Amino acid sequence: MNSSSLIILTRENEFNLYKAVSLEKNPFAGSEYDKSRTRLYLAEKDIAENRILEFGIMKGIEVEYKYAGKTLYVHYKNGIGRSKLKTSAIERVLESRVPGRNVNTKEELLKKWQ
Repeated sequence: MNSSSLIILTRENEFNLYKAVSLEKNPFAGSEYDKSRTRLYLAEKDIAENRILEFGIMKGIEVEYKYAGKTLYVHYKNGIGRSKLKTSAIERVLESRVPGRNVNTKEELLKKWQ
C-alpha cells in the first residue's frame, strides 16, 4: 500500500483521533485475541454506560467489547462478516457517528503517516 492509497482510507480529523488513541491501550491485545478480528470505533461524543448496555440485549451478538470515553473496542470472535453487530447498529445504539477501523489498519495508518 503506498501513501496515495492511504488517503482514501481516512479523513484528517479522523486520523488525528486515531493518533490520540494509543494502540497500547487495546484491551484485546494478547495472544488469545486475533487482531484482525478487533475493530476500534471512535464516537463523536463520550459513550454513556446506559447506551452501551444495549449491546448486551441484542440477540445473536457474539462479540466482546470494552469502552472508555469516545473509544469502543469490539472483538468479533467469529469475524465481523458473520456478526449481527454492524456499524449501523453501533451508531443507532450510541446515537453517534462511529467510524471504525480494524486494529491492523490503524497500526498501518499510524506507521505510514508518522
